[in-house]
Amino acid sequence: MRLRPLAPLPLASLAALALACAPAEPPLNVLVVVLDTLRPDRLGCYGHDRPTSPRLDALAARAAVFENAQTVAPWTAPSLISLVTSLHPSVHGVREFPSPARMDERLVTLAEVLRDRGYATGAFTEGGFAKGDFGLDQGFDAFPRHAGDDESHASNLRYPSRLEATADRALAWLDEHADEPFLLLFHTYEPHGPYHPRDEDLVAVLPTWDPAAERAALRAAVARWNAQEELSDDDWRTLARHRYHCHLDEGGEVVRRKRLLRELQEGGWLPPGPEGARVLELVRALYDAEIRFADEQVGRLLDRLAQRGVDDRTVVVVVSDHGEAFGEHGQVGHGHALHEEALRIVLMVAAPGRGLPARHVEEVVSLVDVMPTVLELVGAGGAAPNAQGASLVPLLEGGASAGDALAVSGHGAHRDAAAALGTVRTPRWRYVEEADGAGRLYDRAADPGETTDVAVAHPEVVAELRERLDERRAADAALRARLGARTTPVTVDDALRRELGALGYLGDEDDTP
Repeated sequence: MRLRPLAPLPLASLAALALACAPAEPPLNVLVVVLDTLRPDRLGCYGHDRPTSPRLDALAARAAVFENAQTVAPWTAPSLISLVTSLHPSVHGVREFPSPARMDERLVTLAEVLRDRGYATGAFTEGGFAKGDFGLDQGFDAFPRHAGDDESHASNLRYPSRLEATADRALAWLDEHADEPFLLLFHTYEPHGPYHPRDEDLVAVLPTWDPAAERAALRAAVARWNAQEELSDDDWRTLARHRYHCHLDEGGEVVRRKRLLRELQEGGWLPPGPEGARVLELVRALYDAEIRFADEQVGRLLDRLAQRGVDDRTVVVVVSDHGEAFGEHGQVGHGHALHEEALRIVLMVAAPGRGLPARHVEEVVSLVDVMPTVLELVGAGGAAPNAQGASLVPLLEGGASAGDALAVSGHGAHRDAAAALGTVRTPRWRYVEEADGAGRLYDRAADPGETTDVAVAHPEVVAELRERLDERRAADAALRARLGARTTPVTVDDALRRELGALGYLGDEDDTP
């Protein structure tokens, strides 16, 4: 029998056949870096003039940098759970201070979604409110607990930094899983206070710093206190200058330490006038020096992605959980006021291989938008139907937001801030509502420092934003009821209490928050 030659396939069919036979593109990996307490304006890519962040600046040059990202709460526990669930604290319930509960395991996390799609999932944190105890570990195959998480402190109070060791463990895990799709969550408390930066980093950001002279002054002040239990004006200024600096302990063993700290506090931690300004400048420099070290360690993670040949298919998200106050609104630290210095966060997203332009995004976005964004970038959009955030991919692509440029925050940690129940941030306005129903309004276009309440002059804006805040609360309550979410109490035992005290959350007399 004579065979007839096959008719040539149409070009469209050939193209379809080629696509069908082509090897599938490997799933994109995900690296999420959380730098605790990092405010954007201390990074070069956000306009800072000190050399704090060369590696993050290089990442920003190929990423979308969000200029007006907002957190959901000015402290760590609720913010981290919102990051991995895209749910507001009123929904996931991890919001009570100082003992946040564990979230309901029926709530879905980013790690669970990706693990169900075949991803290896690992998280490396530094304890405290970033432990797995409150639900952050849900969905992670690896969430190791280390001795420092329980036995001493979660940050760097009177101890060497744990950041480099945390990075070492994350790098080892990355090496083990670089040949498969992975989600790696990396968290460090630096630059959370109190500060213990390397001298080399402090000198880099504050060239006038003389480590030897400062230690000598500390030793002299501590020696006089130990001998006389009195402080001269110079001694008081020296110790006040180091109020946030772990090197306070390098002055030697302190006799009746608690009394000394009480006396310093009663005298006011910030001296009046120019001396107070110098103290704040040192605090900012210490903070900048810690950022510089954290930046170096983040650079190690980014370098390892390149060394393993996966940098071109790894989505990198760098985010902070909240900011930090440096004298604004009478505060130094966080967990208190619901203002820009505590609520504006770092957010940058690099998605190589997607052809996305590097850009700075001015729209107001929220921490809860991170999870939907990551899921869409890796091809799992819609996998978390209860997410309250919106994907930022349209903004990454250079388009407009599908949302309405509004962020809602609340849930301050400290009781002295309990009156500030919630805040709404729009491109122009910030509205802060008090417990008695009164509200403060700030026109950020004219007053970016949020220092002048203009509520009386703009009652219509107050009414609109109060309504938006009420709508958010109602939507949160309805979603929580529909999900049937119930939290499980987590006891603050002595070890956790010491740890949180070391981070400055509990205000213990023997701590230096």
